[in-house]
Amino acid sequence: MAIQIAAMVDETDAKPVKRARRAPQAPKSKLAKLQKPAETPVAIETQSEAQPAKVRHEGRGRPKTGKVIVTLRLDPEVVEALRADGPGWQPRANALLRAALKIS
Repeated sequence: MAIQIAAMVDETDAKPVKRARRAPQAPKSKLAKLQKPAETPVAIETQSEAQPAKVRHEGRGRPKTGKVIVTLRLDPEVVEALRADGPGWQPRANALLRAALKIS
């Protein structure tokens, strides 16, 4: 509830005296309507009637291939050569490393 301050003059020593004045309130009939919400029937659904909850996935997530994320520093020329072939340069780099290490 907001309180307004009104300056009034005290008659005995002529100094201003601050007194609190309450802000106007809403009529009781309006307050009663705000306090008592209208009762509405609520439908209760069983699990079989309810729709399945939708799961929201954010982002791409982790790949299911069992790959490991690493930070690798390469020469700029190597990265340019790998990227020059277009999208998919990381799987190609993986294949080149597997071939160089003779991993099947």
